[in-house]
Amino acid sequence: MISAAIAFASTMALLLGIAARALEKTANLYRLPRRGIWVLALLASWLVPVGMIVHANHVYDAIPIPVSAEGSPTSMVPVETHRIDEPRAATTLLPHWPRQARFDRTLTFAWGLASTTLLLTWGMAAFRLYSRARKWRAIRIDGTDVLIADDFGPAVFGYLRPRIVMPEWMPGQPSSIRMIALRHEQSHIETKDPLLLFMGLVLVFSAPWNIALWWQLRRLRFAIEADCDARVLRDGIAPVEYGEALLSISQRVVPAPLLTMAVTGPVSQLERRIRMMMVTPVRHRMALAALTLVIATSLVLTATALSAPVSPVSPAVSLVKPPPAAGRSGPAQTIVALVEARYPALLTHRSTGTPVVFALFNSDDTVERTDLEVFPGSADDFKSSKDQFERFGISPAAIGFVGRQGIRTPANTIIVIYAERQDRPDTSRLFPDLRAIDRALTERYFPQAFEHGVATGEGIWILFDHDGSVLRTGDESIQPTSLSRMLESRYPGIKVSAMTTTPVISANGYPVKNASGADLQLYSLWLAANSPLPGARPSLSAAEPADKEFAIDATDTDTRRVLEMIARKGHQNVLVSDRVGGKITVHLKDVTWQEALQIVARSKGLVTRQAGDITLVGVAH
Repeated sequence: MISAAIAFASTMALLLGIAARALEKTANLYRLPRRGIWVLALLASWLVPVGMIVHANHVYDAIPIPVSAEGSPTSMVPVETHRIDEPRAATTLLPHWPRQARFDRTLTFAWGLASTTLLLTWGMAAFRLYSRARKWRAIRIDGTDVLIADDFGPAVFGYLRPRIVMPEWMPGQPSSIRMIALRHEQSHIETKDPLLLFMGLVLVFSAPWNIALWWQLRRLRFAIEADCDARVLRDGIAPVEYGEALLSISQRVVPAPLLTMAVTGPVSQLERRIRMMMVTPVRHRMALAALTLVIATSLVLTATALSAPVSPVSPAVSLVKPPPAAGRSGPAQTIVALVEARYPALLTHRSTGTPVVFALFNSDDTVERTDLEVFPGSADDFKSSKDQFERFGISPAAIGFVGRQGIRTPANTIIVIYAERQDRPDTSRLFPDLRAIDRALTERYFPQAFEHGVATGEGIWILFDHDGSVLRTGDESIQPTSLSRMLESRYPGIKVSAMTTTPVISANGYPVKNASGADLQLYSLWLAANSPLPGARPSLSAAEPADKEFAIDATDTDTRRVLEMIARKGHQNVLVSDRVGGKITVHLKDVTWQEALQIVARSKGLVTRQAGDITLVGVAH
């Protein structure tokens, strides 16, 4: 999460900084003040990402997940159900922010260390400068109170209570140079420039990793000096005279300390400031200004359209997943009854293709209209969208959520595309959004899916009881059409009543990928209401021998988690001592569970022993 937040904030700061640079060009064309642009850019680059991240996490934490255990058995098994999300207007950009959870602690420590180091450096510089300031003497030059220092100036010293500092050679300079130096520093104090610089430093020190913020602070310092030059010139001083005075002073000054604002600054910036004073009016100024405004607006809109990273698991999200037939208004039992009542022939007569039923529901869960078509291809090839409901004379904009459910019968695999009229854009009575639950379940039981992906050729499954509580989990080679039968064989006596296949969606809206780059699917299975619970130890069929070979991939993963993965893949009872800890990286192919267990144990200095059918793993004494 920290790495994703850093990438998100840095990207937004860069976009807003470039937008501010474009606006600065416009201000320069019309000789307008520019420091306010960079003040707003710095504040926005800090506050907007923080606000968006807080808001995004709050939104995901508040997803309501209605859970009910009601349901009725049916002869038809819902084999697939998921929500269809239509592409929205271009209001949100969803980049893949890098999220390396294992580096979060290191990044947080480095962040705190960097900020602390900068603050300490700043504090030490302030202490040294204030110690030197005790030796400066106060005098009046041309009616203005100043401090005389022997080694630097002209400058403004201090942020909250600024004072003008002049070098000891300044009183002997011509009156024109003294007047220009004094007027420049007085202008800084009158417009509270030191306070603006103090604000910028605080923001940058709080996020020292954000290179774009440092660049914005540099641009703010330059804009402050350029605006001050413009104010002094408006008092009637000729640009040539003012430029010559700056050059004369720059030849004798030394670099200003951190807590000061000098009249000249770096030579490269001084040259740019002098050139700006001499610039003649630009032709086609309005066209150039319009162009820069368009560019700045586009960049700001792009920045605010970025999707903030979200913590992958919310503690408020329940890990109870209701079965597809659960709840009075749950779509599964309503749709099964709909097909039985309106299209009974689909139950017994085989179609030449894939039957697709379209159903539009009223607000009271009654069916408003239905339609049937036969798709010539397979169910997997059929694509669903809101546009298909135009057959009922309804605009896609009037459709709320759209769901898709597959039903397997002895004769056909039927697809039902159901929808409800638009009510509230963020909720659905017919199809509660279970993506947050799927994401939380995957993070809890299969964290490797988010870290380095599930191995190619393997899938993840969860077996729930009839109420939606987790009973068993697994990540192994899966044939979806035979998964129910495999589990019923592995755990004799159980009866699976329903199965769904849903893509695991990350918190930023993108599907989680497996190791091969394909969308990761979560296979959810529920026991029938009258089914016994699976036994403590699974039964191994001839197709699943105890010495079955498998692959295991884990990068910088908790050792206890790796041992748990080995136990699940080998269908063994393994008890791990609470003294076992640390992390391990394992990449093994074609090994049995015994071989994998011994490799991990030896590499971590662990010992194993057998107690009946339980393998004990502990730390060697």
